[in-house]
Amino acid sequence: MKVQTIAVLVTLAVCLCGCNLLANDCSFTAPREASVDAKGAAVIRIVAGAGFLRVDGRAGLDEVRVSGTACSSLGGLLEKIELTARREGEDVLIETHFPDGMGQMKLDLEIELPDGVALDVEDSSGSLEIRNVASVELKDGSGKIVIEGLSGDLRLHDSSGGIDVTGIEGDVWVRDSSGGIDIQKVKGSVIVDLDSSGGIDVSDVEGNVLVRQDSSGGISVRHVKGDFTVENDSTGGIHHSDVGGQVKVPKG
Repeated sequence: MKVQTIAVLVTLAVCLCGCNLLANDCSFTAPREASVDAKGAAVIRIVAGAGFLRVDGRAGLDEVRVSGTACSSLGGLLEKIELTARREGEDVLIETHFPDGMGQMKLDLEIELPDGVALDVEDSSGSLEIRNVASVELKDGSGKIVIEGLSGDLRLHDSSGGIDVTGIEGDVWVRDSSGGIDIQKVKGSVIVDLDSSGGIDVSDVEGNVLVRQDSSGGISVRHVKGDFTVENDSTGGIHHSDVGGQVKVPKG
């Protein structure tokens, strides 16, 4: 009986190892490119599936330029991974499209666009970087987020992965399920509407800092000209220094 049990476990381990190798295999690749006129555009919308996404605003640019690499573990799926870019009135829409299939697929993207246009992004998985654009509305599934140099507001819904935000001219609003939150150099105010898990670190804010609901993880706030308020905190310490306005935090 013991011999049979060991044999079954070995067979299962080999199967799991093989499946894992297949899941990590992305040996078929092909380039993807697109561009679209952005003169007079009010919003640039990006809907991206699995893969790395990098967005950079460029002064003087009047179009959106997209380059990327499609990747699949199965060659037959590669040609079905698509990138589209089109103009819809005052909006520009960039989308990735994936076929149904069992293999691993992703489409890594690098996007250059005018720095004065608002951005609306939906990203399912993979790390994401946004730099030097106007206001940003972002809904992200998983993967690390880096956002730098916005001339407007940031509104961010995130499911999992660390968040690094710096250099925001407007306000910052964040709702996060898991992963650390690091926010620095904000000229407006910061609102963390919900943080389910992971630490919160906020510094150099000219407005107010408000944490409405923090479930777990420490909160550290430094160099704030306005008020610092924590409405609800379940676990984790709260530390603050150099707050110019009122401090209101739950009594420990």
